[in-house]
Amino acid sequence: MGMWKGYDWIWLFSTFAGSQHWFARSLYAILSTVHLDKDGEDRLIWKDNKTGRFSVKSLCGLLSPKPYTNSGFCFAWIWKGIVPPKVGIFCWMAIINRINTRCMLVRRGILGISKSNCPICLTEKELVDHILLHCHKHCIIWSKIIKWWDLDL
Repeated sequence: MGMWKGYDWIWLFSTFAGSQHWFARSLYAILSTVHLDKDGEDRLIWKDNKTGRFSVKSLCGLLSPKPYTNSGFCFAWIWKGIVPPKVGIFCWMAIINRINTRCMLVRRGILGISKSNCPICLTEKELVDHILLHCHKHCIIWSKIIKWWDLDL
């Protein structure tokens, strides 16, 4: 995929053609920022660790799901004691998409496939987003609770 020309490495992508041409351009854009040293010693560097050495902790950090990191979500308010611990744990589990919804229980083989719909509206799959945000019947229930508690949200 490349060759040395003097002390510079030249990337070659002649193997990509047709519909894969966009891939070759994208790959070239990434690889063109990599600078190789012809006289330098080859060595492995683990980029997810400041020391450059591999650690199981850094690998687990890479493999664990992090949907909240892209949005810049901050968990600090959950653990500051503003809400009871059970509420904080529920919020945290909802944010990382780990609430045992019917869809998750079906996926784990605990419930049958026919049981994956929301038991309140009976029309959509019961997912975390559906329960907390999108179910019109849940919204009615939440609005009544908010009104009952006299909250200004």
